[in-house]
Amino acid sequence: MDEKENELVVQNIPVEHIIITCSKDISINEINLLKEYGKVIIFDSKVFQNVPINTLEYDYFILDIRKKEDRLYFQQIEPSILNNINVVSLCHSFEKFEEFHNELGVKNVITKLPEKQAFKEDFDKNLLLKKISKPNAVYSCIKSLYRVVKGDWK
Repeated sequence: MDEKENELVVQNIPVEHIIITCSKDISINEINLLKEYGKVIIFDSKVFQNVPINTLEYDYFILDIRKKEDRLYFQQIEPSILNNINVVSLCHSFEKFEEFHNELGVKNVITKLPEKQAFKEDFDKNLLLKKISKPNAVYSCIKSLYRVVKGDWK
């Protein structure tokens, strides 16, 4: 076997755009942290409602999904465009397992932004990296009971 075949190939694909969908307030400190790594746009329906997202220049685009206008704007993004954008959900810890994350097609669900990093690439990687959570027996039992009652048990 060739030595090159045994090597692990890691692609370092730069992250160009990230949409952060928020279901909680984002603080000024968090916005300033994002600004350290690139251009931040906070969606305002009066300004951006009819502007296609692919015509905007940004690194981080913030939508408050608690607002109807923000949800509508997100729904109007063409799937072909959305496939090239990373979507992260910033929420309260009790919302981590809500269905809306799947509906949004998020790559990661977070309750706080990552700590400050030396480089944008590292910050973005931490923003998109899913954390492995420890098993929760109570949650698993409730979920299993729900599946039994619903008739989805397989």
